[in-house]
Amino acid sequence: MPKNKILSTKKVEDPIKYYDGLPSLNCMTVFISPPGGGKSTIIANLVFHLYNQGNDIMFKRVIWCSPTIRTDKSLHGIRELEADPKNDKIEIQFITGDELSNLEEVIDGIKEYLEEQREEDKKNNIRTAVIIDDGMAYMRRTIQSSLVKLASCYRHIGYHTNLFIAAQSWTGLPKAVRELASAVVIGQVSGKTKKQIVDDMENVFDDKFEETYNKATNTGNKYDFCFVDNRLQKIFRNFETELYSKN
Repeated sequence: MPKNKILSTKKVEDPIKYYDGLPSLNCMTVFISPPGGGKSTIIANLVFHLYNQGNDIMFKRVIWCSPTIRTDKSLHGIRELEADPKNDKIEIQFITGDELSNLEEVIDGIKEYLEEQREEDKKNNIRTAVIIDDGMAYMRRTIQSSLVKLASCYRHIGYHTNLFIAAQSWTGLPKAVRELASAVVIGQVSGKTKKQIVDDMENVFDDKFEETYNKATNTGNKYDFCFVDNRLQKIFRNFETELYSKN
């Protein structure tokens, strides 16, 4: 996988073959890393490339909520695709700027929209990726409940929905969101953030987690990450190399 670059968009051949080494379909994945750690790039590669392997597009609708989606240099290819009048394969919606001043309203609006589209999406086999990228700056305590509700019921909203949440702080996310995550992608964190993640992950992976995390990220490449599949109870370096399986 090229380091911190957006890969070209490919197409899907068989939607069954996505689980070994990638977050499952119809799941919630949380991404944690410091600024500049590549969270947005990893999400873009998942949504627009890694799930797509043959003759179709996996996510035909992408809703991307981010204060920096219009300015992040690493995402210029996504902006070009969104603005391309010839793009009739993927519906891309950006929610940014002043629209994010009320994230509670945004989240509720996404839920309502996907419910309205349920039957049409089922008829046309349209899967949706909902991305909340560094939205924690807008996540005041009074509206965290909306994110928790979305994380609790996203699988039942609309036709088929994957939820991707990116943040710089592990404990900045509501505890319920951390506990409900089907998968977690952890960049190269240290200090208090690393300790908080290790403490939580050792509830599942016992004393093996910190050692495996270090093996995944202490590579000399600052964009290598640790991918934790909570459903399969496996840990990978990037989405490629399995390092540990509890089962």
